[in-house]
Amino acid sequence: MERINAEAHLMGLYVYEALCDVSPVLHAFAKKGTKPKPFRTEPYALNGEKEDKSEQQEEAERLRAEIYMKQMMRAGKNWGKKQN
Repeated sequence: MERINAEAHLMGLYVYEALCDVSPVLHAFAKKGTKPKPFRTEPYALNGEKEDKSEQQEEAERLRAEIYMKQMMRAGKNWGKKQN
């Protein structure tokens, strides 16, 4: 029973992702030429092998966000000041 439940959950993940990928096209105010995101080319990793890459991606994304935040804080300090 647990295996059937896991398979149903996995199928739900694929359906959900497919709907999210096509959702830009279904948007009522989508611009002409809007294309759906490409569908996943490889299946979800069930044994956790790909998790290391996703952790590295999360760390890289966190660092990019931190750098962006620092830039915005620097820009905010000069907001509204006249430059000569």
